[in-house]
Amino acid sequence: MKKTALILCCGLLACALAVATTACTAGQKAPIEDASGEQGSNSMAADEGAAHVLPEKIRAMKDDIPPEDRLLEGEHITVSRSEAEEHMAQNRAMGGEETMEDAIDFLTQRETWYYQALANGYSVTEQEVEDYIDMQMEFSSRASNRDQLDAYLDSLGMTEKEYWQSQKSVLEKELTTSKYTSALQQEFLEEEAFANPYSAEAQSVWQDYQEALYQEFYEQENLTEVAP
Repeated sequence: MKKTALILCCGLLACALAVATTACTAGQKAPIEDASGEQGSNSMAADEGAAHVLPEKIRAMKDDIPPEDRLLEGEHITVSRSEAEEHMAQNRAMGGEETMEDAIDFLTQRETWYYQALANGYSVTEQEVEDYIDMQMEFSSRASNRDQLDAYLDSLGMTEKEYWQSQKSVLEKELTTSKYTSALQQEFLEEEAFANPYSAEAQSVWQDYQEALYQEFYEQENLTEVAP
């Protein structure tokens, strides 16, 4: 496994446009139970609907991927072979040099952090996802690399709106995770009591902590490769 910090761009187009996930604001949390029936930590009281939906999302992380498409399986997550191939292809279409190993590493991180976000009661609404799409389209309309974006969309045979709509499930995962990691970062920096939490030193210490935390979560998954 590569030791890399979590970088979620909320969609490949956002990565290409170098748009930060500033729309990922803190959200409500609900006490939930994970697939094993244990309540997630750091959870707070919220509406009954959210408490019902989140366990369903946790189960769907494994149940929604057909056995023949499973590349890696863990205690709570599954990495899809077809999604890894698609992620690599999309990255290369945007001029990147991502390998299959890179794509698997990215998806493993995304799914691991997403599970942790759900298990701790974080979620986003459909409206939040739609608002994020609207923001991205506003940014992209004046992006300096708009020609590259248009060429990529043409290669997909999609309009920009169609592309973003096709990415809603991915955006839901990445925005949910962003809420969770933002809350973790705020809590960590407050506990460390840096004179300047935005300093390079504070951010470096946070990155080291985040990488150590991911390593812990990764090991808990006990991932195994699924034979094709």
